[in-house]
Amino acid sequence: MTVDELYSSIATSKPRVVYLNGKTSTGKSTFARKIAADFGYEVINLDDIVVQSVLVPRDLANQRSTVFLEVYKHRNKLDWIADFIRAAREIIDQHTQVGTPVVIDGAIAHVETMQDFLQPYADVYIAYFHPSNLELYSRYLTERFMGTTINNHNGLPKAFWELVDTTEFATFSETRTLTPSLRSSIAAYAQSSQTSSLDRIATLNHAFPTMTIVNI
Repeated sequence: MTVDELYSSIATSKPRVVYLNGKTSTGKSTFARKIAADFGYEVINLDDIVVQSVLVPRDLANQRSTVFLEVYKHRNKLDWIADFIRAAREIIDQHTQVGTPVVIDGAIAHVETMQDFLQPYADVYIAYFHPSNLELYSRYLTERFMGTTINNHNGLPKAFWELVDTTEFATFSETRTLTPSLRSSIAAYAQSSQTSSLDRIATLNHAFPTMTIVNI
C-alpha cells in the first residue's frame, strides 16, 4: 500500500484508533498530522509519553537512548513498560471515550510490548511504514540529519549514530557541511534499517495479521 492509499482507506473507514508503527524518518508523524487536520484525529506521540511516564519521573535524562530502547525494543525493565502503557492508555481513553478518534505515532518494536499496549483496542487500525525505496529513505534521513546538533540528535536512533564518526559530526555541527563520508554513513544506515524493517515486519505479522504495510 502507498501513503495515498492509506489516506484513502482511513478517509473511508474512519477507524476510532489508528496506530502508525515503522522505522524512523518514514513519514509517520507527517501522516499523523495530516489525518489529524483533515479528519479530526487527536495525535498521540508515544515518544512524549515515554519521556513523561518513564524518563522524567525516574530522573533518567542522561540515559535517554537507553530508556527508549528498553521501552520500545527490549523487555528487561517491565516496570518501565507498565508505566508507559498505563500512561498511554489513559491519554487514549480520555479522547476515545468522548468520541474523538486518535492516531498514535510511535515505533514499538517488541511484539509482546505492542500486544500488551494494544490489547484493549480490538478495532485498532495498524499501519507499518516500511522504507522500500532506499533513495527516498536516504533523502528523508538526510533531511532529519541536517536538523541535528551536538545537543540535539533530532530523533535519530542510537544505531544511526554508531555509524557516524564523532569528530566528523562535531565539524558538521559547526560548518553544516555534509561530507561524502557523512553521506556514506546515512546510506549505510538506510540499508541496515531497511533490512531490520523487513525482519520486524515478519515478526509483527504473526501477531498482527491484519497490519497494513505502507511502502515509502
